[in-house]
Amino acid sequence: MLPFLLGSSSISGRIVKLGTELDRAIKQHNYPKNISLALGEFLALGSMLAATIKFDGNLKIQTHSDGPLGMLVADISNSGVVRGYANYDESYDKVSNSDFSFNNLSFNDLVGSGYMALTIDQDKNKQSYQGVVELKGDSLASCAKSYFLQSVQVKTDIILAAEYTERGWRAGGIMVQKMPLEEGGDKVSDKYILDLDKEDWDRAVILMGSMRISELLDEEISADQLAFRLFHNEGVRGLEAQKIRFGCSCSRDRCERVLSTLPREEIEEMVKNGVLTMVCQFCNSVHTFDVSSLDALISS
Repeated sequence: MLPFLLGSSSISGRIVKLGTELDRAIKQHNYPKNISLALGEFLALGSMLAATIKFDGNLKIQTHSDGPLGMLVADISNSGVVRGYANYDESYDKVSNSDFSFNNLSFNDLVGSGYMALTIDQDKNKQSYQGVVELKGDSLASCAKSYFLQSVQVKTDIILAAEYTERGWRAGGIMVQKMPLEEGGDKVSDKYILDLDKEDWDRAVILMGSMRISELLDEEISADQLAFRLFHNEGVRGLEAQKIRFGCSCSRDRCERVLSTLPREEIEEMVKNGVLTMVCQFCNSVHTFDVSSLDALISS
C-alpha cells in the first residue's frame, strides 16, 4: 500500500495491490466467484481506508444489507494485517435459472439496500469511532465515495478491481482525495487559489481514470511505477509504503475465554454428538471441545 502526494497541490492518494496474501485470505473459504470478487475489492478498500486514518488498534468496515450478499467484513490492523469474510444466502447460487445466479448479479443486486459502517477500535487509552453511511451507488467504489463525502466531507475518487488470475486471486485499488484548503490567507487571491485547486483536482481524476484495470492488477507493475505512470507530470511523491499481509487473531485460547463466560445451559445447547465446534468466520479454522474439556472450562 503506497501513499502519495501530488506536487504542491492539496491532493493526496493511495494505491494498494493485493497478491498472494489476498489469495490466501479468499481461499480459506469456498465462496462463489462474485462473492469472492466483492470480498477482494472490499479488502482493497479497507487497506486504503486504514492508511487514511491514524489509529492504534483495528479498523473494521462492514456492510449490512437485505440482498443475497447480506454482509461483508474487513478487519485491518494499524500494522497492515488484514482479514475478511462474507455472509450470503447460499440458496441463490443453487437456482438453476442463470439469471438469478451470483455470477450474473451486479454489486448493487448483490447487496440490495443497507448501510456500510466503519469502526475504529483503539487501545484502552484512546477513543473509539464509528461512522455509518447508506449503501448508495452501483459499485463498492461509489459507496465508498459517498462515505467520504457524507461522513468526513472530503472529496474522493476511487477505483477498485478484483480478478481471479492464473496465479490466484488478485485485487487492487487507487484513490485520490482533495484535502480542504486551510482557512485564512490572502482574500484577494482566494478565487485564483480555488480555481487552481479545482483544476488540480479535475486533472488528477482524469489521469487516474486513464489507468487500465490490467495495470492495477498486474504484479509486474509496482505501486510506485503505477503512480509515476499516471502522475509524473504532477510531481508525484511516493511516501513510505506498507506491506499488507493476511492474518487472523483467532486461537483455541480465545475460544476457551469466550466459552468460560457463557452459562452452562447455553454451552450444552451447542454440543452436538458430544462435541462443541467453533469455526472462525475469518480464516475458517475449526476448534473442537469434547465434554470433558468443556466441564473443565465451566468449573474453572
